[in-house]
Amino acid sequence: HNRHVARQTAMTAARSVCRGCHTFFEETFLAVCLPKVIVVQNSRLGIILRILQVATLSTLVAWGYSSDLWMTLEAPSSFQQSLWFEPAVPTAYRSASHCRSPKTYWFNVSGSFVSQPTGCRHLPSQAAYYDTSTNEHGDTGVFFPTFVHDETTWQGSDCSPGSGACTGVDATMDCPCSITEQYFTSDPEHQRLRLFHGFEIVPTHRTDWAMRGSSRSQHITEGPLSGDRTEKGKLLTVIQHEDGSPCTVGGRSEWNAENGMSGIVGSLQEWLNCGGVHIDSDPRTVLSDGERVVGLPSHLRTMGFAMQLSMEYTDRRHNVPDHEGVVCFLKVRIRPTWSVRKSTGMM
Repeated sequence: HNRHVARQTAMTAARSVCRGCHTFFEETFLAVCLPKVIVVQNSRLGIILRILQVATLSTLVAWGYSSDLWMTLEAPSSFQQSLWFEPAVPTAYRSASHCRSPKTYWFNVSGSFVSQPTGCRHLPSQAAYYDTSTNEHGDTGVFFPTFVHDETTWQGSDCSPGSGACTGVDATMDCPCSITEQYFTSDPEHQRLRLFHGFEIVPTHRTDWAMRGSSRSQHITEGPLSGDRTEKGKLLTVIQHEDGSPCTVGGRSEWNAENGMSGIVGSLQEWLNCGGVHIDSDPRTVLSDGERVVGLPSHLRTMGFAMQLSMEYTDRRHNVPDHEGVVCFLKVRIRPTWSVRKSTGMM
């Protein structure tokens, strides 16, 4: 009896499996599935649905536009960039505070560096600056002396070493003589800088094509490196403070292609103003937030500084109305640093 029940149960399970396979085969391969749709006629729900669809589509379009998903960012390289020096117009510099009261600038760092200028001297134009465009980094720059430590040595007679008292050089017995002088240059902040700048973009996927623009040129051009090129607007330079507000250099904050072809010209102090400092500013007020450096003098004029011109080129969303082309946003950043240039001359 038990065998009969087991055999019947097995046959029933086999029939169920066969029916299941037959049903799966019919529903999968021999059937056509038709979707079921329910239509709800409600004007309020319909309006809400369309509003949500339009809002979603608008959000996606706005996000794509603001993110420039269809555009590529290319890092430009410098093109026709140079920095020229122009001497300042001679002024009554002796009335300047650093010339009239040099002792207020005296500084001593535990004997390692002693600054005790006694007054000012007006340097000739060939000594008022040094071109640093040929340094090891290939940077374009100008070095302005503001404080001079001048040590003169020679062979003399009747002078004890270090006394600085020499009576002549014709005596039979010579001794080393040395005289040290420290003084400020008269008016470095009035020296003028003439800036020329430009950009070149060569896409990573197309090395035989480039876009170029320069403050020396009337138009921006693009096209093959060798061949005909097309004009693509003009270059506008906008000089700004760090917070984005306009900064005036040479009487204007915006230099278009016409008035910038001869260079963007301004005094050193005008450029420093755009960086938010004066040449007599306290270096500690220029340091970054949280940065502390001990042993600094009270004036940038004494220790020196590095002035960096930061240029950002863009042809989109530059908020400059009625301009077709590329806008360069130029900002000045000042970094206090011990700036020293040593030179040796023979007498």
